[in-house]
Amino acid sequence: MSKLFSVLSWNVKHFKLKNKDVKGILDHIEKFNPDVMAIYEVTGKHVYSHMMERFPNHSFFITEGKQSQEILVGTRNKLQAFTTQRTEFNRKNTYLRPGTLTTFKIGDENYSLLFLHTKSHTIPVGFGIRDDQFKNAFDLKKKLDKTAKGNNKAKFIITGDLNTMGLDYPFKKDIDAETELKKMARNAKNREMKFLKKDFDHTWTNGKKMFGNLDHVLASDHILFNKVGINAEVKVSGWREYHDSENISKERFMHFVKKISDHNSLYFEIKK
Repeated sequence: MSKLFSVLSWNVKHFKLKNKDVKGILDHIEKFNPDVMAIYEVTGKHVYSHMMERFPNHSFFITEGKQSQEILVGTRNKLQAFTTQRTEFNRKNTYLRPGTLTTFKIGDENYSLLFLHTKSHTIPVGFGIRDDQFKNAFDLKKKLDKTAKGNNKAKFIITGDLNTMGLDYPFKKDIDAETELKKMARNAKNREMKFLKKDFDHTWTNGKKMFGNLDHVLASDHILFNKVGINAEVKVSGWREYHDSENISKERFMHFVKKISDHNSLYFEIKK
């Protein structure tokens, strides 16, 4: 299968040198050899040398602000890329995370990728901020559609840790995570976008009995993707390889969750 470019999106959970299996993190990224990588919750300047040494053919951009957890975006140098920080996603609160928008010009086509790490929590304020961030993302698609040449719609992809965990409301009926995802799917359809199918839904775990479907890829309807998983456009990888396996010890599963990441990564390829 020929690909235009590949993307790895992964929340590494407080990616700093202390108490982390840095080699395990870098090995996981390297095995996919992605043209584009978005790493969320990067903490500390010390990861700079490790990323530069391990991925010498990539250029990197990192978000800035008072938030302690940044988004690191790396793009292979062969790609012509333009990356900007999108501050509308922190809602003028410098302690919230901004988004990053990376646009690739390939031939006469532009591909825009929005990398997001949205507000977590099931409390009303968290759910409300997250809902507003999703609205901003779909509004950005509308703006890009207007600038797309001719009758073509914008080639737009949203991916990241979207924290789709629903709302716990003490006075009325709760909104579960599945309902939040259905609402997003409706809004995406209105902007001629859709969720890409993943080959495994659980992307987060606490290492015990809690699992969540938090990380996603949404894309313009007319973008074509290679199948990289079992009948799926997104390959989910990480601790899932060690979960419920008779041949692999629980220790390896817990090592990945605690020392590498409690999130699985998302990998996908845009078809040539």
